[in-house]
Amino acid sequence: MKVAAIVQIYDRSRVERLRTSLGSATIVHELIDLFISELPQQVAAVCEAAFNGDAAGLAFAAHRLHSGSGNFGTRRLDAVCAQLEDLGRAGKLVEAAAMLQRLRDEADLVIAALRAERLGDRNT
Repeated sequence: MKVAAIVQIYDRSRVERLRTSLGSATIVHELIDLFISELPQQVAAVCEAAFNGDAAGLAFAAHRLHSGSGNFGTRRLDAVCAQLEDLGRAGKLVEAAAMLQRLRDEADLVIAALRAERLGDRNT
């Protein structure tokens, strides 16, 4: 994956700020690993709520995912989550269902980009 593509998927400066504020690359690696491991389940929770017609559950799951992804500046994933949260609050489940593949795609890109970040850290 090219660096330019990674920058669009997440904000590397956010990761650098985490390293600086926490004072430890190891802790940031653990946060990345935790986020990567939980992301598929969080995406699944959003999808499940939409498929089950649970607008409140959709809004909650999208909000939860949005909150966690903000730590890494995942702008596109954040935008999708915010839209899904709004759609859930408005009870617009058909519109939300139409966005689920985009959510999955963005989550996959974030996982790949953050894994590349971790690999890059090992090589520096």
